Amino acid sequence: MQNYILRIVKDDWEKQVFALKAYYAGVRRGWEKGSTIFLIKKTESGDAFIGYGIIKDIASLDEMDDKEKEMCINNNWNRKLSFGKLVRFEPPVPVKDTVVGKWGQKGALLHGTPISQSDIESITKIAKTKIML
Repeated sequence: MQNYILRIVKDDWEKQVFALKAYYAGVRRGWEKGSTIFLIKKTESGDAFIGYGIIKDIASLDEMDDKEKEMCINNNWNRKLSFGKLVRFEPPVPVKDTVVGKWGQKGALLHGTPISQSDIESITKIAKTKIML
């Protein structure tokens, strides 16, 4: 099973992810139930991990209602990744302070990048507070 990093660009989308426990993805990957998705967002101190979710369900456009489908089409999204477990980091963990900060990819290039289980564990250990949603 592959785990990934996904980037949240807008504040509204961050609120949406944590309110709905779902991420609408435009990047095409081999999404699987049980995969861990690490979420990053630009903060005042640079890119930071704001939390992670474990995929519970994956919905394609054909499985969405008309309103949700229209929103996805307007934003070039093709999948809804619903999370069974969603965790927020407070404060966010700066990417530069993690093993990912040593990778060649930075910023937007991290979007859709696979991440190993050992890297996931090292990041979660750094997080000071984990809020389960």
